[in-house]
Amino acid sequence: MSVNPASVTNPPAQFPEDFVFGGATAAYQVEGETRTHGKGKVAWDDFLEAQGRFSPDPASDFYNQYPVDLELCEEFGINGIRLSIAWSRIFPNGTGEINPEGVQFYHDLFAECHKHHVEPFVTLHHFDTPLPLFEKGDFLNRETIGPTPPTPTSRAPSPAASRRIWPRLSSASTT
Repeated sequence: MSVNPASVTNPPAQFPEDFVFGGATAAYQVEGETRTHGKGKVAWDDFLEAQGRFSPDPASDFYNQYPVDLELCEEFGINGIRLSIAWSRIFPNGTGEINPEGVQFYHDLFAECHKHHVEPFVTLHHFDTPLPLFEKGDFLNRETIGPTPPTPTSRAPSPAASRRIWPRLSSASTT
């Protein structure tokens, strides 16, 4: 067996220690459970049902199987995952009442990510606008985007109000 001199003088490049080997998911494409646990409808639900060729349930059943998926990530050296939060799982009607079960699902998911040393990178919207907002024009409707920016005579939502819904995503989080 001969040794390639280049391999001796030029060893293979190493990834930096802080390199993120990641995977990616999208809530609607992997979670399943689109009609349970308080989740609201999105336009895709009716569209896919009318097509009759594809159902988002159970998809890869990430909603129920994420602990196994994240254990495999850790086993195979995946230390980051891009995932999306299904807006309609948190706000079934797009705005208003919060679905506590949906919030708890994501809190548990983030905790499981950290348990397996997989840092979550979150996309807040991945083409799954809640149906009531989609029917009003989706992002072409200013109501979907939210209120106008705060002025000196109006108040922005408090940080405390935001924290009650979304956990800190950093692995240094204690919540």
